Amino acid sequence: MSRFAIRTPYLIIVICLVVVLVGIVAVARMPVDLFPAMNIPVVAVATFYPGMPPEQIEGNITSTSSASSRWPAASNIWSRGRSPASA
Repeated sequence: MSRFAIRTPYLIIVICLVVVLVGIVAVARMPVDLFPAMNIPVVAVATFYPGMPPEQIEGNITSTSSASSRWPAASNIWSRGRSPASA
């Protein structure tokens, strides 16, 4: 194999150039999308109640059971209660 490459250097150079050219054409035709279309619906609700402790915020204001009955297709519902806000 190496004897063949030494005897025919121009053929090896042409083969390498063809491989590089095919690679450049393939990369140029490859579809690349930096920001693909994604359909991830998100609903965020934040309420502010200064002076109320986190336990009362989570118990009185944040109600995930009523939210899940309004949106039956919702797959993930979570809440967080911190003073002075609920999210």
